[in-house]
Amino acid sequence: MRQPLVKRTVLVADRSAAIRTIVGEALTRFGFEARATDAAEQLWGWARDSRGDLVIADEDVLDHAGSDLLRRLCKSRPDLPIIVLQSPSSSLRRPGDDAPQIHARLDKPFDLKALVALCQEAVDHAGMPRDIGDMKEGVPLLGKSPAIQALRRAFSCLAETDSPVLIIGEAGAGAELVAEALHKTGRRKAGSFVGVNVSALSDDRMATFLEWQEPEDRQSYRPLEKARGGVLYLEEVGDLSARAQAQLLWLLQSGSADVRLVASTRKNLQRRVEEGLFLEDLFYRLSAAPLRLPPLRERIEDLPEIAEAFLMLSEGEGLPRKRIGADALACMKEHDWPGNIHELGNFLRRAVLLYGGDAITEDSVRAELAQEPRRVSGAQALPSESEKAPTPAQAGALARAVENYVEAYLGAGKGRSQNLYDQLLAEIEQPLFGKVLDATRGNRLKAAAILGLNRNTLRKKLERVGIGPAMKCE
Repeated sequence: MRQPLVKRTVLVADRSAAIRTIVGEALTRFGFEARATDAAEQLWGWARDSRGDLVIADEDVLDHAGSDLLRRLCKSRPDLPIIVLQSPSSSLRRPGDDAPQIHARLDKPFDLKALVALCQEAVDHAGMPRDIGDMKEGVPLLGKSPAIQALRRAFSCLAETDSPVLIIGEAGAGAELVAEALHKTGRRKAGSFVGVNVSALSDDRMATFLEWQEPEDRQSYRPLEKARGGVLYLEEVGDLSARAQAQLLWLLQSGSADVRLVASTRKNLQRRVEEGLFLEDLFYRLSAAPLRLPPLRERIEDLPEIAEAFLMLSEGEGLPRKRIGADALACMKEHDWPGNIHELGNFLRRAVLLYGGDAITEDSVRAELAQEPRRVSGAQALPSESEKAPTPAQAGALARAVENYVEAYLGAGKGRSQNLYDQLLAEIEQPLFGKVLDATRGNRLKAAAILGLNRNTLRKKLERVGIGPAMKCE
């Protein structure tokens, strides 16, 4: 039986001291950490505080003094699998016996190897679902850090509601995956999940997308209609124009659209409200149920578990199965991961593809990290303090160049026939993107961080200005 890469904590509750000792020793031998008690309230305290990944409990402890502990466990920790130890003659049925959290019921006396196998199976199914699609959506929620435990509790509360949700997090933190997980675990899972990247759309296009009335052209694409009965996900909602904000607010206030709205942003919407760039009423409607995705650097202790999930995903894609050595993990924990879990996933996929052997070693990790164009800290791959701001002369030269362009454009009589804003933007974007990609050696994830753009938004903008896939994309 394989030992887990990430040590899982099993909470053992039984009246018998001998059973607690024997089970605890067996679990330790197979790579688990065991905590044992004979008290129902002690078990409840550990589980409530998210100090365990699995419960093994005798039925007498679960039913102690009518405590209804099983029901409380299932309600408080829907992510916590439970193995119930029972006597062969037990026929008592209690509330919660059919709850999905109950992974198995095992008759006493039991075989220790069978119990350990059930434990391994339970934590695999709970933390890393067998279905690869479900597993990918669950990656941002993996871990045992306080930040991710708080996120999972909030997620569980919101999954079964229809209230709007605002996901707040840096680039690469997994906002879209969490939005899809909300859809798959919510009451609208039978409906469609429709995602719209706000940053990639013009004001007119976004306004069309938010129209609810039936289109005359049945071939036209309107996300509100596609998402009817399901979930509409608006990526980078902070980039909505004033017109689209008003339209979205009306939809939320009127309740005319039969959709659940999930939105995400990397921007400080409160600040944008104060600056007059975002509607206050819309902000409060969206932020009533926020989900903050912590950056990977703030929960670096979760990296081993997330890495194991990515390696299993790679194996599901046909790549060789590899493990990560302890020295390699320690080296990876020293990195800041500005691209968060997306950067980590791409990093591991490259390591699996480029390096031989059955393990990712410290040498291979250091070799890959050495390819980074700049050691970064924080949310973005920014230049140093002395480099990041243009001089007044440089800023003035740029302003004068724009003025000269506009004067020449209007003087040529083009003002009424073409879109000046889009044309000027295209003229600026091409050299801007080219220079940033040169600085990051083609790494689009880091380029997106420097530019303050979502990775998918940058990809679409690059295609529009003619910078194609020949650039390195990581």
